[in-house]
Amino acid sequence: MVAQLAEPEGEAILAKQIEEMLAKLALTQPQVARLMTITGINVMIALSLVAAIGEISRFASPEKLVSYFGLNPSVYQSGLQPAKHGRISKRGRSHARAMLVEGAWAAAQTPGPCAPSSCVSEIAEESRSRRWHAPASWP
Repeated sequence: MVAQLAEPEGEAILAKQIEEMLAKLALTQPQVARLMTITGINVMIALSLVAAIGEISRFASPEKLVSYFGLNPSVYQSGLQPAKHGRISKRGRSHARAMLVEGAWAAAQTPGPCAPSSCVSEIAEESRSRRWHAPASWP
């Protein structure tokens, strides 16, 4: 076993075996199976989310779960002024948030009922177009 880990091929084989064992275990859990019905969510993402969430009943509302992942927008408000919402707060479980983003990107690339020019792909393309790029004249 130790000799296997010293070789890159052995590491890949061991990783594949571990992933297969986790996949078999995951299919016995109803939460994981339910998450895997969502486009873009594979076994590893589903297991990561279930591990991060734990017992779902500990969250009083969906908003509390969103806040736990750090996906809620930050709010700027002073006095009686109307609230201004900014970017996501990123306070919370960064690994779980990264898994959700990975699933979203996979869903954006997956052909399905939505044509590539609509639904999630359209939102992903719009997000790419809003990114700041340095002008061509910058060194």
